[in-house]
Amino acid sequence: MQNCKRKINLALLALIAAGLLAVPPEKSQAQEPENFAWITDTNGLTWKERIHDNGEFYFHKSDKQKVASIFVPEHAIISYIDVRGCVNLTNLVIQPARSGPQNRPLQIWAENTALRKITAQRTMMNSIVLGIPTSLIPAWVLTIQWTELELPKIEMRMRTTANG
Repeated sequence: MQNCKRKINLALLALIAAGLLAVPPEKSQAQEPENFAWITDTNGLTWKERIHDNGEFYFHKSDKQKVASIFVPEHAIISYIDVRGCVNLTNLVIQPARSGPQNRPLQIWAENTALRKITAQRTMMNSIVLGIPTSLIPAWVLTIQWTELELPKIEMRMRTTANG
């Protein structure tokens, strides 16, 4: 019985080794995560929209009418968001802790939108610039409510028993 198990284990190891050798080198290396944001439209439909490699995120003219909310996930690299003309956009959630790729401030352009709430981590909120970085404050900036993103609280409990 044990000989049979050893033969099966050796056969499995051989198959695994052969499978690993058959994988092309570019596929076997860890791939970088895809850079995207989640978009929800006015009908509640959600889809992924690509963030460009340089960290810029914007919509084509035909998509602007249907955008209702944007969620930028934690792994995303983003330095520029242009949602001008997204008339139904009300909510923007930014999960990354820092802007990128060169840690420049995150610029958000949101003229002619219904944007009322931006939710972000405190480290990101401190580096967000709305519109052009000047001393003039655009009128749309005054209507935005800022909310700090609260990360889930993790609680660990340890139990000890008589056996340790």
